Amino acid sequence: MKSIFLLSSLLFLFSCGKEQFGTAVQQESKQADSLKSFTQSSCSSFTLIRPKVDIIYIIDNSYSTHYLSAALKTSVKKTLSSISSDFDYRVISTPLLSNDNNNYSVFTNSSEQVPIPSKIVLTPEALIDPIFANLQSGSEKGLSRAIQFMTAHTNSGLLRNGAYHLMILVSNGRDEEIETALGTSNEETIVNQTLFNQKFDSFKQIRLNLASQQLRLFSATASFACHEGWRDSRKSYQKMSEELYALSGATDSSTNDTYDLCGTGLQTLFSGVNNSIQKVLQKHEYRYWPISFADSNETTVDLTKLKVYKVSNNSAQLMDPSTWTYYKNESSTPLNTRELPTPGEPVSGKHFIRFDQRVVYPDCVQVTSTTKTEYFGYITLPRKPIINSIVVKINGIVMPSSKTNGWSYHNFVTNPINIKMPYPTADHQYPAVMKSGFMIKLNGEQNYYKSGDSVEVNYQPDAIE
Repeated sequence: MKSIFLLSSLLFLFSCGKEQFGTAVQQESKQADSLKSFTQSSCSSFTLIRPKVDIIYIIDNSYSTHYLSAALKTSVKKTLSSISSDFDYRVISTPLLSNDNNNYSVFTNSSEQVPIPSKIVLTPEALIDPIFANLQSGSEKGLSRAIQFMTAHTNSGLLRNGAYHLMILVSNGRDEEIETALGTSNEETIVNQTLFNQKFDSFKQIRLNLASQQLRLFSATASFACHEGWRDSRKSYQKMSEELYALSGATDSSTNDTYDLCGTGLQTLFSGVNNSIQKVLQKHEYRYWPISFADSNETTVDLTKLKVYKVSNNSAQLMDPSTWTYYKNESSTPLNTRELPTPGEPVSGKHFIRFDQRVVYPDCVQVTSTTKTEYFGYITLPRKPIINSIVVKINGIVMPSSKTNGWSYHNFVTNPINIKMPYPTADHQYPAVMKSGFMIKLNGEQNYYKSGDSVEVNYQPDAIE
């Protein structure tokens, strides 16, 4: 009986103790998330400005135009369809035989207001037909008429300063002020060279006063008396066209701006002009550059690790940090990133690069950074450890057990806590990483693990209660 009682007592004692299952040494290891990289690339821009082109049709309205065919009159109107839509154009028509400088019509695609809006017509027919329908008698002085009309509108707002100014003189006659007929045949003429030179000087002055990109005279006239009532204009209109073409510096006209109505005439009038007048590319210049990834990852991006590259001709050059600064837009209103040609291209956001020297088209900018380095002060274990079995390694280096300069064990934490630590500044605690469980606390300012570090804890789990 004694033996049976002793055995029963021993079994009772063991049954009241801890269960000793699963007590083999455990290893918990983890890798703290590495830093993430942010990169953005964007380029400066430009404005493509349509060049201003003022075209002045000076159209023969003498009775001699009875000799012009309907087809030729139609071809005059068709020249307007050849004007490039890339131009900001203002086409003005005025009769050759007139002293009224307000006797004109305007056909335009420009948004700029003309001095007398009622002068605007909506079709090429309305621009040209009334002149051919209202004929007059008089001596033909086409060069004087062109000079008179352009001089009258140099400051009226009709002719725009800094534009291309193209005069198109349509006539089957010649300038009777420059050329005087000899004999009765009306074929041989004498030229008043002094007067011609004066007219040429007048055109040069108009060009100067209007700051013209080009001032040219297109003579849509006859090179010989190819039809009844037609006159050879080579010594007056066509000669002036050649002189002004040479002055313009243009190279697009194989005929030196003369178009023989006896031949192909107006068919190629604008083909060379459209190619020679270039659209103006206006470069944008920027003081501020948005850091878009900083706005979308505001709590994680490290603004102290910004790098800025200037990209020119596909080559990225790291900019010296002394040439730019980080700028925080405290205002709720969008910030104008562009300074020239006008302030504009506003961007909503808080985070910008501010350049000491403006970034100019076509340069691009690349901005890079990383996430903030995260610093952790706690290690979480999934099971309760036997404290004296714990070995903590950070990046393979054993950390001592110490409540001041090492690690210490904390019991199970039920309510999740932020396992990050405020190092090197308090804002590095955020965004918080909330954990619960069996905690090992790292003590001392220099004891932590950070982004990219490896953490290893070897321990023997405590027995299950």
